Amino acid sequence: MTAQQIKEKLSAPFHDHEVEWMVNRKGMNQDALWVEVVPFITNRAVQHRLDEVLGIDGWKNEFKDGHGGQICGLSIKVGDSWVTKWDGASYTDFEPLKGALSSSMKRASVQFGIGRYLHLVKPVFIECQRISDRNECTENYVTFKHAESDNQYTILSAQWPSPLLPAWALPVKDISPFIESINAAKTETELKKAFSTAIRCAEAQSSDVFRHEIKATKEQRMSEIKQAKQQSQKESFDRFEKWFAKKLEQLKKEPNEAVLDMTYTQLLQELKGQCMSLGVEMSEYQNQLQAEKAATIAKIQGA
Repeated sequence: MTAQQIKEKLSAPFHDHEVEWMVNRKGMNQDALWVEVVPFITNRAVQHRLDEVLGIDGWKNEFKDGHGGQICGLSIKVGDSWVTKWDGASYTDFEPLKGALSSSMKRASVQFGIGRYLHLVKPVFIECQRISDRNECTENYVTFKHAESDNQYTILSAQWPSPLLPAWALPVKDISPFIESINAAKTETELKKAFSTAIRCAEAQSSDVFRHEIKATKEQRMSEIKQAKQQSQKESFDRFEKWFAKKLEQLKKEPNEAVLDMTYTQLLQELKGQCMSLGVEMSEYQNQLQAEKAATIAKIQGA
């Protein structure tokens, strides 16, 4: 395999059952317990991916003691050469050495693209279900400290269900649903949202082909939306011009100055709203109104 082929295979998204979730934040809102969780992959999943793509003799690792943790050098074989990436992790509270070794290897593997796309997944907020203790837990277990006074607190047990990954963060062979979503966008805001989801999918798949098709589709749809917007603005402006011409004719027909003043004041307010809505400079039309009003006053006084 070429270096690019290896990169794409290592970077490929994991299936939903291969991804786990961990608590990033937790808290209490009155009596409700909640957690904010983020996805991650285990070191076993990393090792399986390396074996699957490179074979058991196509990768190796080594560790060095670091300040307060471990540093992992992960090497993969590309052709006849070895490429090594280094990263480290601190000792953990539980099983410190094992935790540091595992975390440092996972961090090093991210540099080869393994699971890198998961940082694009937004944290998920989940309300927890209270349980009596761990023995009652059927999902993911979590505890909370509930303060009863300054020096006393109670440990509350709860559980939370693992959420599903978004569709774009799963292995995808057909991006047509994402393309259809882009083409269905009717506004620039909708297009931005559809494109954001689609490009995340391309990043997750590490596919230049997907990126190119998604970006080309977005540019084409943006052009169509802008053309439609310009046409709509033109039609709105044409309606405004007809409306204004009709109002000028109305001013000419007012029978006396009192009615003329009332009509002019009302029309001025309407004109202000119309111009603000269309983004049109008001002064030119206001000058026309003033001129027509003056001409009509002269006509009325002359009569």
